[in-house]
Amino acid sequence: MNWRLVLSIFLFPVLAQSQEKWTLESCIRYAIDNNSNLKLSELNIASADINVKESKARRLPNLNGSVNSGINFGRNIDPTSNDFITENILYSNYGLGSNVNLFQGGAISNTIKQNAKIKEATILDHQQNINDVSLIVANAYLQVLLSDERIQIAKTNINNINLQLSQMRKLIQAGGRAESDAIEIESQLARAEQALIGAENASELSWFQLRQSMRMNSEKKFEIEKISNEQLEKVIIENYSYEQLYSHAEQNQAAVKAAKVRLESSKISEKIARSSYYPSISLNANYGSRYSDAAITPTSYSLKKQSVPGIYIDGKSAVFEQTVPSIATSKVTSFSDQFDQFLGYGLGLSLNIPIYNNNATRANIARAKIQTKSNAIQLDLRKESLSQDITQALINVRAAKKELEASQKSLNAASTSLDKTKKRFEIGSASSFEMNQAQNNFQNAELNKIIAKYDLIFKYKILDYYAGKQIKL
Repeated sequence: MNWRLVLSIFLFPVLAQSQEKWTLESCIRYAIDNNSNLKLSELNIASADINVKESKARRLPNLNGSVNSGINFGRNIDPTSNDFITENILYSNYGLGSNVNLFQGGAISNTIKQNAKIKEATILDHQQNINDVSLIVANAYLQVLLSDERIQIAKTNINNINLQLSQMRKLIQAGGRAESDAIEIESQLARAEQALIGAENASELSWFQLRQSMRMNSEKKFEIEKISNEQLEKVIIENYSYEQLYSHAEQNQAAVKAAKVRLESSKISEKIARSSYYPSISLNANYGSRYSDAAITPTSYSLKKQSVPGIYIDGKSAVFEQTVPSIATSKVTSFSDQFDQFLGYGLGLSLNIPIYNNNATRANIARAKIQTKSNAIQLDLRKESLSQDITQALINVRAAKKELEASQKSLNAASTSLDKTKKRFEIGSASSFEMNQAQNNFQNAELNKIIAKYDLIFKYKILDYYAGKQIKL
């Protein structure tokens, strides 16, 4: 006995029931967590944050250390005594320097403000990307639900046709119908099975599109939460006005807010460009010492006689000698001693007055003004596009509501016609062609009703999006 097969037979229903069902919210959350474009926009936010911190740090003094070492050959100046000597000198200079800008025409403060605005715009771009991904996933989610409904309708149609075929064969056996009537129903059954295959293919495609929008592995299997007809009927559909939607979206939609922030940022750029017209003041400080192997420290002394020229006694030149101390032995002064001996420091104040810089400042201001005008136009275009999108969304919803009402009337009529044709078919007064036609009309009407309902729901979700509501069912 194949125990694995037996075990799988008993466990399959349990595994199927335990498979997680994903809601629209969980699908959107997964898509947001795994979308590469959103990860890139998160990196843009991190980069913008670094720029803000960097611009703030420009207010602080810098600190730099320096070490300069080398060797001089031939006749050189002893760096420790400033005497000319003829020997090779090994030298080193050590220093710390600091500089801080005290005034730069407001360039630093305005750069901080501008980078903060750029960061804010980057965050808003990220939020807009999240909203766009949410809408894409919602559309794909509803398409999967719609494709499942199509499969169910196709299966129900096949069951109904099989019942008709069974009824027809009974009538043929009783002599009430011709064999050709059964052939007509069998051909109808073949078309219905073909329609089921088409519906299943469409479902596979919509599942692929949902996984793609979620950035999910195509091999991963999961179920989504279905919506019953009762739930569909209970979906809250509000009556939005253009003024209500546009007023909220114009103030709160991320893309519009980002365009406003970029306009503010470009105005700050003009101030930064003008700051080059102003003098700049900076404070600097230095601290350092030096070392040379030419610096020596005496270790012992000796006395020796030395003639003193220019001595006269009674007008006559005389030889005069004196005993003077002389360095007998010496050693190179240690690094620590030289560091203390030659240690120095200083403070300085620098004033830089711009007089002429080849019209660079004027050109920068002109470019900044052009960018401001460009961003103002971009904001107007964004508002204009928003207005058109909201108007189109309202028109689409009104059309979808009318389409749903018309499809409901068509479904009612097709259902009534099918019931009457069934009764006539059962008593033999309706042909199989008439029955086939009534069945097809009912199936098409039912399918159109489902399509219209899901279409209306998605288009209302777009209005909810403009109204600032979370996209959920």
